[in-house]
Amino acid sequence: MQPNHTQQIVQILSLQQHISQNFQEGEVLATAYSFMEEF
Repeated sequence: MQPNHTQQIVQILSLQQHISQNFQEGEVLATAYSFMEEF
């Protein structure tokens, strides 16, 4: 069991919520999240 995995799911859900609220800003966050995934 990886608690980190649960954190990632929460982050993704938060991103999706934000994207639906503000698409432009959400797009930037999604890009930043993809960048963080590279590490």
